[in-house]
Amino acid sequence: MEILGGSGADTRLLIGGRALQLAIQIAPPGTLRLFARMLRDIWERQLDLPLITAGDVDWSSERIQADLLNRLNRDGFKAAVDSDVLRHARQLDQNYATDIHRRVAAALMLESLPATTNAAMDRRDLTLAVLRPSEVGHEAAEAMDRLMSVCWYTYPCEGGRYQFRYEPNINKLIEERAEKINVEDAKLKVLTLLRCGKKQDGGKVRTGSGGLR
Repeated sequence: MEILGGSGADTRLLIGGRALQLAIQIAPPGTLRLFARMLRDIWERQLDLPLITAGDVDWSSERIQADLLNRLNRDGFKAAVDSDVLRHARQLDQNYATDIHRRVAAALMLESLPATTNAAMDRRDLTLAVLRPSEVGHEAAEAMDRLMSVCWYTYPCEGGRYQFRYEPNINKLIEERAEKINVEDAKLKVLTLLRCGKKQDGGKVRTGSGGLR
């Protein structure tokens, strides 16, 4: 069994065979604690994984969040974890009958924790961070595209990279504005605008029921 992380210095360790002894000697205590949490979580869920990656971090675990958010003073990412990793990514997984979106979001969240401009991943990094022998390489990139279209805290960075941030992005702002719009008022306003335009040439406006006004 191996543990393969993302592109960050603390998550690049490859654990397997004799490399495990070396990793224990050089890894920071926080990294070893994270590995222990991941292994215990996978054991408790009775998952049979040939390769454990950064994408397998279970962000729904209170123990994992305590280590990675509370202990590191990164509580600002809590909203991103709840809305994007635990909700939007899972919704996409349900739509596409996979778990690649959750794994990509989980790996990207782990990489984003330093909260710096360099704490980001490109498509190659993401593919490596969620790699499984049974999958082809483009799936992680496609998942990232879908996540960018729905997630509230993902941002594109220079060099074709991505990261999570504390601040909500345009997706969240649009959804919040849309929730405040009354549908019937919006329909009435559209009809009013159409009538004003048709009056100039004497035309009529066809309503949704098929009638003319």
